[in-house]
Amino acid sequence: MPESALNVTGWSPSKGGLDDESAMRSRGFRRSASTDARARALASLVFAGLLLSATASRAMAQTGTVSGSTLYTFGSTVSQNESNYTLYYSMPQVIHAGVKTNMTFYVYLTLLSGWKIQSQTQILQIIINTPSKQVITRQTQNNVTLYQGGRWGPFNMTLNFNDSQAGLSAGQVTNATVFANLVVYEAYDDPAAPFVHDSGATLKLATVQMVATPGGSEASAARLFASLAVGAAVVAVLAGVVVATRRKTRGP
Repeated sequence: MPESALNVTGWSPSKGGLDDESAMRSRGFRRSASTDARARALASLVFAGLLLSATASRAMAQTGTVSGSTLYTFGSTVSQNESNYTLYYSMPQVIHAGVKTNMTFYVYLTLLSGWKIQSQTQILQIIINTPSKQVITRQTQNNVTLYQGGRWGPFNMTLNFNDSQAGLSAGQVTNATVFANLVVYEAYDDPAAPFVHDSGATLKLATVQMVATPGGSEASAARLFASLAVGAAVVAVLAGVVVATRRKTRGP
């Protein structure tokens, strides 16, 4: 066949093959770029879901504790019949209505002087004052005889109250003052007639926050549903990332 006939048709095997290959590469690049964009978007959603979940967990958690000590002095330095008790305490900074809360205490008998020779019984009761109500725990009693340097504890006392008992309305947060009432029965070695005498005092321990039940059972159900929804969204997003990654690995 003459060479001019080939030039008239304009047919070139190499040119057609290059066009097809270029088009396939272009489509593959677009698919890869689209897959990368979807993967980045899905990863952003995962991060947002995890951030929301962590924030919700922190909001539900109690924030820190309050701890310290206070000194109880019974008797008189004039008569030299004096005794000192140091009460150590630890409790949550935020106390929630409807949630059983443990407070930890221990009592040191740091001084017995004069005719006082032993502490036969110690009784502790916690009182929490809100702006409108007073929450009182049950008494906790120790019947083990203590001498100077002796200790009672550590032991826990459980606080359990509802909104009405604390004078709280739904969703309310208020400051409250915690007091401890300590009563002791001490033996006096009076040469004329030994006896046992009781002494007691109520002292301030700390200021805490009391939080009402947030909206009752309906709010609790709503929080549960929201938590489940966040969890389901995170799972779905993770599944999407896996599928997108597999498609990208397989290629066009």
